[in-house]
Amino acid sequence: MEILFVCTGNTCRSPMAELYFNFCCQKLGAQSRAHSCGIATDDGLPISRNAALVMQSVDIDSSNFRSQMATDELVSQADLIFTMTSSHKNALLRHFPQAQNKISTLLPNCDVPDPFGGTFDIYMATFNSFRKQIEVLAKTIAAKEK
Repeated sequence: MEILFVCTGNTCRSPMAELYFNFCCQKLGAQSRAHSCGIATDDGLPISRNAALVMQSVDIDSSNFRSQMATDELVSQADLIFTMTSSHKNALLRHFPQAQNKISTLLPNCDVPDPFGGTFDIYMATFNSFRKQIEVLAKTIAAKEK
């Protein structure tokens, strides 16, 4: 299964979600993989410094990560798409209406706050706001693969 995480610039929230989901799947022996993208970014940007430090704190190397813009190809290849906010979801629905049945917000009842420009502690709080949801998603998908 292919998962796509979406935020604005694809340098903070969605990369952390992608990298952590892939880490969890690897630990569970699952074949599913995640990618991430932004709705307003440039291709090829590195993960933000504090997001990289958060990933490092959970033993994930993010040095090879590079941002990418949401494209028809990424959206069409994804089985499930999770956005960080309802506004990201609405933007995707406007640009990719054919994908409406596979787009939802990562956290059902709230938006994941944007830590851009914040301290390490703000980035860690952002990661912790969705960490459990990523773990549950990875476990659920891994169980379906067996």
